[in-house]
Amino acid sequence: MQPRLYTFRISHFSEKVRWALDHARIPYEERTLVPGAHLPIIRRRARKSSVPLLEHDGNVVQGSSTILDYLENRLGAKTLAIPEAHTTRAKELERLADQAFGLATQQVFYDELLDRPEIVVDLFTQGAPKWSRPIVRAVLPLLRHGIRRQYRISPDVVRAAKERYARAFDETDRLLAETGGPFLLGERITRLDLTVAALLGPSVRPPEHLVRWPSESDVPPSLVDFLRPFESRPTWQLAARLYREHRRAPAERRT
Repeated sequence: MQPRLYTFRISHFSEKVRWALDHARIPYEERTLVPGAHLPIIRRRARKSSVPLLEHDGNVVQGSSTILDYLENRLGAKTLAIPEAHTTRAKELERLADQAFGLATQQVFYDELLDRPEIVVDLFTQGAPKWSRPIVRAVLPLLRHGIRRQYRISPDVVRAAKERYARAFDETDRLLAETGGPFLLGERITRLDLTVAALLGPSVRPPEHLVRWPSESDVPPSLVDFLRPFESRPTWQLAARLYREHRRAPAERRT
């Protein structure tokens, strides 16, 4: 059976899995869900309500890193496998990226954007039926409250998230300098590169991304000011280059 992937279009964790499937040229069916409305669909299939979620041959796999493990171990997707000599450090860095470029990005961006309803409605409903837009707009106050509670958004939490984000840049920049290769672990692209690039998608906003990002002029200046110092960093440039050279255009992604 062809794998079925449940996602949010906006989710950078979903993009991490989507990209891995596309890179391995594994045919799959994507079900793009709307935040909030996804709850009954996902809870019928798993205990947690999060996406991405993969269904395949009776198996339900949840969480981006766990799904990448499944693709490698069960579906033979070895093109992004970590060289054995780097396994321990790569796993540590992938966990760091999930927290710093994954969760911390969510906390920082939601804190900045939840009070911009037009941006939120557009981002939450991309890839979904047109009827979802007025529904999301109507329930946005409830969604906004739920998201702030889920991500524990407060000034202290957001401040700590920004610090984690910056420290992760230091770590990945250092690794690029150490290996001297075009990729984080040297001469070959791995799941660590893909993880970092996908999770930095909302920050870098590459044109090859499936999401239509709001223009810089539409987002709060404070968010632009936060991101600006990172734009010249090696890790940022790596993410932009990986999208440019290793991510197929949206029209070519679906099987």
